[in-house]
Amino acid sequence: MAALGDGAAVVHFWSRLAAGAAHPAGPHAVDTLILAVLVRRGGAWRIKALENVTLTDPRTGETVLRKPGD
Repeated sequence: MAALGDGAAVVHFWSRLAAGAAHPAGPHAVDTLILAVLVRRGGAWRIKALENVTLTDPRTGETVLRKPGD
């Protein structure tokens, strides 16, 4: 997290969603990169804006932007 001040911050992280056997393409993992802007309101952090970019083809599980193990 990068603080922008007392009441705002930016977070940047990877996420992985595991799709199971019920998915049409079968079991596979979908990787995404998330960038979010957080603001503090009443003592709690709230998401003000969020961008989620898929790094894996959600239909096939094929890596799109990064190599497995990165």
